[in-house]
Order: sequence, then C-alpha cells, then structure tokens
Amino acid sequence: MIKGTFNKVDGTINYDENKPQNTTVRFTVYTDSVDTDLKPRDYFIRRKELLNTKQYPTIKFTSSGAKLKNPREGHVTGKFNALGQSKPMTVKVTLTDVYTQSKTEPSALKFKATALVNRHDFGVTAFPGIFGTTIPIVITGELMPAK
Repeated sequence: MIKGTFNKVDGTINYDENKPQNTTVRFTVYTDSVDTDLKPRDYFIRRKELLNTKQYPTIKFTSSGAKLKNPREGHVTGKFNALGQSKPMTVKVTLTDVYTQSKTEPSALKFKATALVNRHDFGVTAFPGIFGTTIPIVITGELMPAK
C-alpha cells in the first residue's frame, strides 16, 4: 500500500462539548500538495487519469450531521467533493487523547478520523493493477479551543 499525505489543507471544526451533535466540519485539501515521499510517483498521481490536479485543484468535505456512539467515538456525515462530483460520506471519528498544555490553557483533543472512498465512484478507473479500488482516508489532528 502506498501511503501519502497532502501538505496543504484548510479547514474548521466547530465542536460543542455540550452538544456534540451540533458539530460542523469543513475541509479543503489541495490536490497538488500530494506527497508520497517519492517525487516521480507524486507527479504520476497528479496526472489527468488520477487526481487531475490541473482541472480539480481541491477536494472538499462538508459535514451535514454528527452522532456520538459513545464519549470517545462518533460518526460525521456529509458530502465529499472530488473530481467535479459530490458523494455522501460517513467518517468515523475517534477521540484518541485529551491533554492540557498548561494550567492556564484549556484542554485539547486529539482525534483520528477514517473513511473509505471508492475511486470508481468518481470516475477514476485507470491503472487497476497499480491502485486499489477502495482508497482509505485517515486524518489525525488536534482540536484546540478558539481564542
């Protein structure tokens, strides 16, 4: 399995500790920032038959709902927009840690979010022997209170 990251991402998470179901998430990933630690492979992935970064410079996720399964796990539903198409997506979110930086700073939450994307759903069928059909998405991050 080839692993990579996107080095340029913008987004906001509005998390209400008292009403987690009101959580909203919005992310934009800049496709030309793909990084697999091998530049020739990155250029290959950016090509028209795959990410098509020239025509579609961003991938977006916008939430429409959130539901807690327990105090440390939940699901965020929304729309995943890639390659000019919009599809529903459910993202599993797990709280992995809560920590305090200092006595004067509020607590921060570390999380892991996972989802699966079928690349054929977005018209990406090229190179079946190189890339799998189902692409896992894994996002790790920290929620810091707004100042």
